Amino acid sequence: MRRKKNIGHDCFANDVDFTPLTNYVGTIPLATSVLAFIVLWFRRRSVLDLWVAVAILATVVEQAVACLFIVSRYSVGAYAVRTFSVIVSTIVLSAMLSEFVRVYASLVRTNQMLQA
Repeated sequence: MRRKKNIGHDCFANDVDFTPLTNYVGTIPLATSVLAFIVLWFRRRSVLDLWVAVAILATVVEQAVACLFIVSRYSVGAYAVRTFSVIVSTIVLSAMLSEFVRVYASLVRTNQMLQA
């Protein structure tokens, strides 16, 4: 007795591999991030806009690697993308916090000068 072949077995994920649909769905946020980066790059007006552009560029790189090159879970590439994300997020957060502190200190100095 022969078993029937499961028609949709390629569409379902197993424990390790991604489905082929994963790469196509992953390109939607990638395209959206690229569009946001392009718009922000041409409309940047402040240092904050520049740091947001850096964060979006890091997101584009992460998403490109994740959806185009990683084909299975628990691989070195998957962990490398997560590590890259944490490192870039920490750098951008530190830069933005230092910029906010600098702007706030300038605001305090200006306020004290105006009150004197």
